[in-house]
Amino acid sequence: MKNYEIVDSFWVDESLHLKAILTTASPCWYLQWNAPGHGKGRQRRQSLKTSSKKEARLRAYAFARELAAGRSPTSNLNRATVGEIITLKISRLQALGRDEQTIGTYQRYYATLTAYLPDGEDELLRNLTTSALEAFEKTLRTTGVQLPAPQDPARPKHKPRALAAKTIREVMKAAKGLILFARKRHLLDHDPCDGYELPAGPSEEVDVFSAAELALILADPDPVLVPLWKFLLHTCLRVGELVWLMKDDVIFDEHGHPCAIHIRAKICPLTGRSWHPKHKLERIVPLSAEAADILVKAMQASTGPWAFHAPATLGAQKGKWTEDRIRDRLDKRLKDSGIDHGYPHVFRHTGATYLANFVPEMTLPLLQKFLGHQDIHTTMRYVHAQAADVAQAMQGVDFGRLINPPQAGISTTTMNAVTSTTGTTVPTANVVNSNEPATTVPPLTNPVIAKNTRRTMLFRPEVRKAG
Repeated sequence: MKNYEIVDSFWVDESLHLKAILTTASPCWYLQWNAPGHGKGRQRRQSLKTSSKKEARLRAYAFARELAAGRSPTSNLNRATVGEIITLKISRLQALGRDEQTIGTYQRYYATLTAYLPDGEDELLRNLTTSALEAFEKTLRTTGVQLPAPQDPARPKHKPRALAAKTIREVMKAAKGLILFARKRHLLDHDPCDGYELPAGPSEEVDVFSAAELALILADPDPVLVPLWKFLLHTCLRVGELVWLMKDDVIFDEHGHPCAIHIRAKICPLTGRSWHPKHKLERIVPLSAEAADILVKAMQASTGPWAFHAPATLGAQKGKWTEDRIRDRLDKRLKDSGIDHGYPHVFRHTGATYLANFVPEMTLPLLQKFLGHQDIHTTMRYVHAQAADVAQAMQGVDFGRLINPPQAGISTTTMNAVTSTTGTTVPTANVVNSNEPATTVPPLTNPVIAKNTRRTMLFRPEVRKAG
């Protein structure tokens, strides 16, 4: 029930449902309006901050002109809903020319947020307070959020589960970004979550499977899954690249045997849906002998366009694996094997770590190209230099050659020089005398992987190559 009475009122613009009122609750005049299409018809009130009817009339007409011109009136301040700001944000991303995959990622993050909020998209943005975001983050970290059922009845229903640390950070950045977006457009006059701190980013140390854990995973009794795990390990593909791998992407040698795969943008021949690799960086991935054999058998068993056929699939993309389905299968295998960590991307980490540390021919620029990294600093995460490695690399190094390089018998193929800024040419330390035998690095021992650092070094051969 109303606890006030209307003392005086006048219509400002009936077409906009805009009326000025004076009540017993306050000496100031108020605007009351309910413009169609604004806030789904919710009634709005805005103080005119004057007790003079003449001044109230002038301010009310000025307000009406702003509203009729399509500009955001001051009554919208702090009244915007989460759904309205999401719509504006997505429209802005589209206007900036962001690709569909990026926009789809934002939409998934926003769908997670609105599924959690009590009023969904109708929740006022100002209600995203520090405590609300902290509770949302806790839910993502523990149980996950139940998303609405997909519109396509053939698609499987989403299963709520805890998200990875990197994903949680990205979702929370997207939620906090809505506040900043609204404030820049004068739809909020303050930051309701100014006390919230984003969770820490992922650790610089990549998570990998140890040799013992790999043996348990590859002992999977399902004959369909073992080739997938091995192929991910040998090729270091991202899971999205694997599920979108098509027969047309396979490159054959002169004998008709697969020798490489082409990771590139493509269009699904069944649905017309487009896909492109991360950062739109296309690359050629050479295949090991075992990976090539796996691919041959997989393509022979696949009846559709996909290189790896997924059994018992529904929907328009029949025979295609999905990232969620692969993750669910691996989660079950890890649980059955007693392994308390891991997800499909860890196969990529594991293979890349092995190549970076134990294959001398795989230099960092080559590994960056192989993995499709945009920044070489990302590739550097896979290199794990140990103190024992540094000590053994220094054995047999003679810095006397740097000061007094030998003049006779210098191998021109191994003679490298660096030119300083002053123009002086200084021979580097890898200059060797061709008359001297090559130095052989002593063999490395196989270290025990400690429980708390179980995945730092996973494969260490007993003998490294000489030189």
